[in-house]
Amino acid sequence: MLAAERFGRLLSDLALTEDERALGVRAHRAARATLQAHYYGHLSIQDHSRLIGAWSKGTEIRPSRGIDLLFVLPKGMREREWPSADNVPRQILLDVKQVLEGAHGQVRPRPDGRAMAVSIDNQIVELRAAFAQPGGRFLVCDATGEGRFVTADPSLEEANVRHADSRTHGNARDLIRMVKCWRDFRSVPLRSFWIELLAIDFLERWPRAGDETSFYDWMIRDFFTFLMNESGRALAVPGSDEIMPIGAEWLGAARTAHTHAAKACDCESEGLNADAWWEWEKIFGERIPLET
Repeated sequence: MLAAERFGRLLSDLALTEDERALGVRAHRAARATLQAHYYGHLSIQDHSRLIGAWSKGTEIRPSRGIDLLFVLPKGMREREWPSADNVPRQILLDVKQVLEGAHGQVRPRPDGRAMAVSIDNQIVELRAAFAQPGGRFLVCDATGEGRFVTADPSLEEANVRHADSRTHGNARDLIRMVKCWRDFRSVPLRSFWIELLAIDFLERWPRAGDETSFYDWMIRDFFTFLMNESGRALAVPGSDEIMPIGAEWLGAARTAHTHAAKACDCESEGLNADAWWEWEKIFGERIPLET
C-alpha cells in the first residue's frame, strides 16, 4: 500500500459521517436557540452566536470531542451591578450556566475557565460567553483566578487556517486532523488550538509543504521532529495579545511518535507494507489501514 492511499484512508475514517454532522448541528443549534431566546427574545432576527474552533475551521475529527460555540451577550450584562465586585466574568458565566441547565440539564465548567460543556442528544457543546468589540473581535469571559476578559478574533483564526491550507494544497488541515488522531489515541496533553498553531508554523518552514499526499509519511515524521524542539514554547494567539505556554508534558509522547514514524518511513521506502503499518499503528491506532 502506498503512503498516499494509507493516509488518504486514515483521513476518510477521521471525517464525520453525515449522521454525526447532523446530530452535531442539531445540538449546537439547540444551545444557540436557548441562549438567544433568553437574552434577546424569540423575535430577534439577529444571530448572536457563531461556531468557533474545529467545526468552524474544517479540522474536526470523529469521534467529536466537542463543538465550540461563542455566544455574544448583551452589552448591559457586563455593565450590570453584580452581587460582588469580585470575578465578574465568573458571575456572568454562572448566569449563562443557569440558563443552559434550565433547558438542557447539567453544565460542566471546563478546566480552562472559559468554556462550559453541555450534552445535548449525546453531543458535547462547549460554549464561551463573550462581548462584541470593534473589528470583529470579542472579549471572552475567563473565570480563572480573579477573572478577566480575553481578546479573541475567531475570524482571523479561521483565515489563518484557510490561508495555510490553500498555500499547502490542503496539507494543513490534513496534518492538523492526523495529529489530533495521534493526540486522542495516545491521550497526549496537547490542546487542539496548540496543534493548529504548531502545524501551521511547521508547514511554513517545511520545504515540501505544498507537495502531494505521497509525502504524508515524511510530513508526519518531520512534524514530530519539529515538535520535539518546541517544548516550553509560548504560542501567540492570532488577533490577541495573549500568549499560551504549551509546557513539555507531551514531549515524551512526541519523541516516541517520532521514533515510530522514522521507522515507518524507512519501511515504506523499502516496500515493507506490514512493517510500516505496525509502526504507524503505534501512532494512530488501528484506524491506519494495513491492506487495500
